[in-house]
Order: sequence, then structure tokens, then C-alpha cells
Amino acid sequence: MSKSISRCAIAASVLSAAIFAALSATVTTAAAQDYPWCGVFRGGGERCSFATEAQCAASVSGTGGFCRMIPSAAMSSYAAEPRRRRK
Repeated sequence: MSKSISRCAIAASVLSAAIFAALSATVTTAAAQDYPWCGVFRGGGERCSFATEAQCAASVSGTGGFCRMIPSAAMSSYAAEPRRRRK
């Protein structure tokens, strides 16, 4: 009887390891990004996930909200752009 229990334990361990490996392979980590535009909605909600003012304006349109720029995020995206040399 102990042989069948140990075989079940081994099979369960192998199955658990296979499931863990499969799930780990499918999960991707999102890169952190600072979006420079926040949509502020009537009622106090705020979502800072807009790359452009137009995206933000489309999201708050008709809700009585407005868009605001986050200066630190705007500056970090500006600093990441390569500088161009004058000719």
C-alpha cells in the first residue's frame, strides 16, 4: 500500500511541476510606463493611462471630466527620446 501512496505522491509532484512550468511560461511581465496624461472624472475618479491628450479627451468626453498632464511623466518620456544633431 505504501508503494501506491508514494507513486501517487510522485505523480502529483510531477503534475504540479508541469502545471507551474506551463503557467510561468505564459505569464508576461508588463513593462512599467509613465503615461503623461490623466483623465479626471466627475465624482473623483482618475485614470492615468493615456499616452496622448487626444486619448484622454476621448475617454473623458461626455463625462464632465477633464485631462491633466503629469509633468514628471512628460519629462521622463521627453528625456528618453534621442537628441538630434543640428546640421
